[in-house]
Amino acid sequence: MNQDKSNLRPITIFAPGMLAGAERVVITGLKALKEIGLNPKIIVIQEERIPQYADDFLKILNNEIDYSVIKTKSALDIKLPAKISQILKHENGQLILHTHGFKALLMTLIIKKHFPVVHTHHGNTGHTFKVRFYEHLAKLSMRFCQKIILVSKQMEKDFKSFSNTITIDNMLSLKNANEIRLQRQNKKKNSEINLTYIGRLSPEKGIVDFLIYFSNYKNKNYFNITILGDGALRNDIEKLIAQNALQDSVKMVGFITDPTPYLIEADMLIMPSHREGLPMTLIESLASGIPVIANNVGAISSLVQSEFNGYLTSGMTEKSWHQTLDLSLLKFSEWKKNAQDNAQNVELRFSAKTWAERTANVYKDLIARSAT
Repeated sequence: MNQDKSNLRPITIFAPGMLAGAERVVITGLKALKEIGLNPKIIVIQEERIPQYADDFLKILNNEIDYSVIKTKSALDIKLPAKISQILKHENGQLILHTHGFKALLMTLIIKKHFPVVHTHHGNTGHTFKVRFYEHLAKLSMRFCQKIILVSKQMEKDFKSFSNTITIDNMLSLKNANEIRLQRQNKKKNSEINLTYIGRLSPEKGIVDFLIYFSNYKNKNYFNITILGDGALRNDIEKLIAQNALQDSVKMVGFITDPTPYLIEADMLIMPSHREGLPMTLIESLASGIPVIANNVGAISSLVQSEFNGYLTSGMTEKSWHQTLDLSLLKFSEWKKNAQDNAQNVELRFSAKTWAERTANVYKDLIARSAT
């Protein structure tokens, strides 16, 4: 970076959902850009039917980054581009628009002729026809961006016909991974293996399927499960726990801002997702020295090596997960040691500062091109 950064003003445009990985990625990225000397701003799109999502997001942002809020009455408000333009009129410097999510992307591309547009593609996780349609529409629209940031190498095959992509690894939001590792090394050995799930309670995450499989597992008394997160399926999960008498094995915590105590106590992370990109939770867990058992989807296999630092199931079936749990009982200590030994490398690879510097170079390059 050089003196040009003083005049560079990246404007992130984002419609937050329920607090999860993407929301934490955006906040971590904004703070990292500020730490390397840029002056980022975020335009937060707040839907009136679900205002709590934007409110929760702004609480975590905690006024550390300049922001504006646009309120909308519908998911795809046709007035949004004009509202975004109105905010941008009052901004100074060399503006770069950086979008996350298909809503922000589609609305921003309408005004793209005035500004370079960068879009971060976090991966497709939609589980309904409607969301998958929007994801398909977003992919078609990405061709009109100046640059698409892919968050893992595994995504490149889906964009091999695109000429405007760059891969920049997702970033680690934890600031205390080393402290967590040290405390994990000193904690008492449990008589049961603590399986921890961190994420939205929604269909694509597969947690309901996993609990059904677990309820039929013959050796379930060797495991405890802690579920961190909230979402539409919370009531269904609570009923499932009661109906299958899993109260002694499964603990529901709800959404938590700081996962530190639970990462310290976790023995393994479970990730039974049907669809994923490169999950923030996966990076956080491995940087903390926690082995992972997961369904082999998205870019999970770029970090989890079966029978080394965890295990990748051969499919989202009861049989495959029972086999995975059987193997965990035999191999847990080995996987735990390997995860601990490699944790610092994960932390360094996914440094927020590295992400910020690489992303800032993308901004600078696009500004330079637009000036010629």
